[in-house]
Amino acid sequence: MGIVLTRRSANLEAAARDKEAKLAKKPAVGGERPKLNLPGVRFFQDIIAELKRVVWPTRQDAMRMSMMVIIVSVAVGLALGVVDYIFTVVVDRILIGGA
Repeated sequence: MGIVLTRRSANLEAAARDKEAKLAKKPAVGGERPKLNLPGVRFFQDIIAELKRVVWPTRQDAMRMSMMVIIVSVAVGLALGVVDYIFTVVVDRILIGGA
């Protein structure tokens, strides 16, 4: 069984390869900055280096994923609200003997 790649994942992998190739070819201007060995500085240098390798989603992808989160959140909220209402009615009728 081979790995099936979607068009989006193939595009993300291609973008990551292109970005890595550009970074590898980029000549160091004035040499590379020396890495400081202070405890906190090294941590933040690693964070910055990692963020440079991130393939960020396009604006369209970010909007689509945000809409999906909003829609799913509203749907789950409505479902929980309905279940809560049903339990409230059932408990009221059993314990209180209401109408």
